Amino acid sequence: MVNILLVKKNGSIKIAEYKEEQLDNLYKAAGFKNKNNFECVTEWYLENEKKNNYNYCVYAKTNGKAGNENKYEFPPPIDNELYFDTCIIIKKKNNILKSIRLDEWEFVYESLFGGFEDLGEEDSEEEEEELGPDDKLTKTGYLQDDFVIEDDELDDDEDFEDDEDFEDDESDDESDDESDDEEFEDDESDIEDINTENAVSPERKTRDKSKSATVFDFMLSDKDSELSE
Repeated sequence: MVNILLVKKNGSIKIAEYKEEQLDNLYKAAGFKNKNNFECVTEWYLENEKKNNYNYCVYAKTNGKAGNENKYEFPPPIDNELYFDTCIIIKKKNNILKSIRLDEWEFVYESLFGGFEDLGEEDSEEEEEELGPDDKLTKTGYLQDDFVIEDDELDDDEDFEDDEDFEDDESDDESDDESDDEEFEDDESDIEDINTENAVSPERKTRDKSKSATVFDFMLSDKDSELSE
C-alpha cells in the first residue's frame, strides 16, 4: 500500500491510499468506471528535497464532458493541456510504486516551474537604500539632498520675501514723501514769486507818493495862481 495524490477537478489536492502494486486499476482510485482515455500523460525524472531521484507521473483522462475540466495548473510540458475530472500523481523508483507526500510534491512542483521568486521581497530590498554617516532624512522621512527643501526653509524664504516687499513699500512711501515735500517746496516758491511780483518796494511807494503829491501840488499851485490873478 502506497500513498498517491488525487488532483480534484476544482484544483485541490488530497492524499489517498492505493492498495495495489500494479497500475492496472489506478483508474478506480480516480473514480472512473473504466480506464477509457485514462492514461499516463507525462513523466518527470528528478530528485526530491532529500536528493533522491524518482519518477513522478501524472495519470489523467484526456476526453470528457464539457464542464468537467480539471482546473489544476500542471507544470510543463502539460501546462497547456486539457484534462477532465480527477487526475492522479504517483511516484516510482525502478518501476515500483512509492509513497508520495504532499510537501514533497510541492517541492517537485516548484522545481518543475524553475523555482518561484518572491518579487515582493526583492522590491522591498531595492527600495531600501543604505544610509551613509553623512546622510540625513527630512521630517517626512525622505533622504535629504540638493533637491529636497524643508518646509521650514520654504517658510523662511517666504518671510524673507515678505520683508523685502515691506522694505520696498517703505522705500516707495519715502519716495512719495520726498516727492510731496518737493511739490510743497515748489508751491512755496510759487507763492513767494507771486508775493514778490505783487509786493511794492518802499522806494517805489515813496516815488509814487512823491509823484502824486507833486502833481497835486502842481495842480493846486495852478489854481492858486488863477485865483490870485
